[in-house]
Amino acid sequence: MVLRLLRLCRLMRLAKVLRSVRDSHIFDTLSLLLTSLQSSIGALLWSFSLLSAVQVFVAVFLCQVLGGYISNESEPLETRQQVFKYFGTFQNGMLTMFEIILGNWVVSCRILVEGVSEWYAVFYICYRCSFMFAVMKVITAVFINETSRVAASDQGLSILKKQKEKEALCRKIK
Repeated sequence: MVLRLLRLCRLMRLAKVLRSVRDSHIFDTLSLLLTSLQSSIGALLWSFSLLSAVQVFVAVFLCQVLGGYISNESEPLETRQQVFKYFGTFQNGMLTMFEIILGNWVVSCRILVEGVSEWYAVFYICYRCSFMFAVMKVITAVFINETSRVAASDQGLSILKKQKEKEALCRKIK
């Protein structure tokens, strides 16, 4: 019982220290970051849902289209194994789709272009351009907009900004 009381006292002291740290101007940026992240959870969930839906659709499409090539025994075994490694199962297809988005698209593209058909280069270019230039940039803009909105509505940050402007003006006048 005494140990619990001591732990409670320690916890109260820690809360007091955290409160004084929170009131410190040093951590204003951290506070803004955390507030922005908290306010953009909805955008994060919707973005993840949209990205996942597109990934699933394209992964299933490529797995189905390449399934005939993988099972065709007249094609070279080594190439079929490489294609299977990237698009043979749904899990492999999803992993490849995330690799394509995150920048490691050249390896799987080369395998398809050199082994299956040169038309896959057109698919990759269209997919990368539409996905990276359109969808990802729009999502980034939404997050930036949300952060700007939170920063503009944060009264503590606004007060601190006004105080800094006032201090800078006073230094110029002196």
